Amino acid sequence: MYLTRMYPGVRSELFDIDGLRHVVKPDITAWAAGANRDPHELYPFDETVEDIHDASGAAFGIRQRWQTKRGEGADRRSVDVFTHDLEMGAFDNAGGDVVTNGILPLADRRTVWRAIT
Repeated sequence: MYLTRMYPGVRSELFDIDGLRHVVKPDITAWAAGANRDPHELYPFDETVEDIHDASGAAFGIRQRWQTKRGEGADRRSVDVFTHDLEMGAFDNAGGDVVTNGILPLADRRTVWRAIT
């Protein structure tokens, strides 16, 4: 789903802006996973994977674009002037508050909230 609003009166010769369109795209993703085996019954090929029992989570995001038209005559095209994306995830059964090399440890059963800009 996209939400848009036009601002046709916005003009700037300095920034080459001829009208402005704000496009907002919200998104939601949810997932759940389960296992029918205890991780201790598996050969530990990769402990960060085999230690996962049941997991679930959701990600909520909003993507924003401010666009204008640039060019002359038939060569006019829409271009992004500014973009801003924000995403937050909620993860069940992900543990630890410390992120190491961009990876969350999976040692205990707490919900972890992260914001990504």
